[in-house]
Amino acid sequence: MKKILLTGITTCIALSMLTGCGAGAGNGGRERSGREAGRDTDVQEQEDEAAGRDADAHEHADTGIGAAVEGPLEVGDTVEFGHYEQDNDTSNGPEEIEWEVLACEDGKALLISRYILDGRQFDSETASEVCWENSDIREWMNGEFVEEAFTDDEYDAILDTELSTHDLRTSGNEYYTTTDRVFLMSNDDMIEYYDYIVFNEDTRQGGTPDLMCEATEYAQSHNVYNFVYRRNEVFTMDHPISLDGRCSSMYWLRDSGNCYALIMGLGGTTGDWDRDQCSSALPYYRNIDNDEMGVRPAIWVRVSE
Repeated sequence: MKKILLTGITTCIALSMLTGCGAGAGNGGRERSGREAGRDTDVQEQEDEAAGRDADAHEHADTGIGAAVEGPLEVGDTVEFGHYEQDNDTSNGPEEIEWEVLACEDGKALLISRYILDGRQFDSETASEVCWENSDIREWMNGEFVEEAFTDDEYDAILDTELSTHDLRTSGNEYYTTTDRVFLMSNDDMIEYYDYIVFNEDTRQGGTPDLMCEATEYAQSHNVYNFVYRRNEVFTMDHPISLDGRCSSMYWLRDSGNCYALIMGLGGTTGDWDRDQCSSALPYYRNIDNDEMGVRPAIWVRVSE
């Protein structure tokens, strides 16, 4: 396992001051039409905080000093970057976050957390207009989570990323864009970066064992359950054995709309939900206010040569 080290970059790093739909990490994207006035006030406060942080980042950029992960990194590496509570014992401090390297290109790398780090609702409401760009989980990931998990130097090494997300509020195959530093992967992302077998192109269901992911003890304390399986036996929590010797849980993807969002769930070899013969992970729908789904963050980081 590699530990990520930060190194200074002497060239000026241009950070965009973003406005409009999906503008800036953690501002929740476009204005939330139809949401309660009190909640809009909270959103505005978070936007103001995010704007202040963007201003700080821009000031860093003007000095010509930035941060980057010390390379080289290769796809398949496991690296440590940032800290977050994981063993559910706050007396010993937060643990280093382990990340899997999914891609390396043009001086940057895509990382996804090796474990499910926390459990949260996608959104606390069930309104049909809620999707990734105006969701609670996006605000939390680019707000509280970032503040807790990364130092200022680590934050500076994380890149703003323009994301294209399938809009499940529409009957057509439409997408919208946001810009985030920390994000959930989409189903399209999983197909691109994993050996992901698609069983049904219309429903976009498929599966692979590589997407099975275990929740930390801290995430389990927040209602995320690690399911355990044994082939040809009735499911019980007393059998801590899956087909590949691992436990696994379910975590959010960012595809969402019409009161539900996609999760990466668990299934059998046929692509169906099968607790007795679990061998893969595949997408299912869950209500956005479900509080038993996990959070598995992803980030693009700048990498030095």
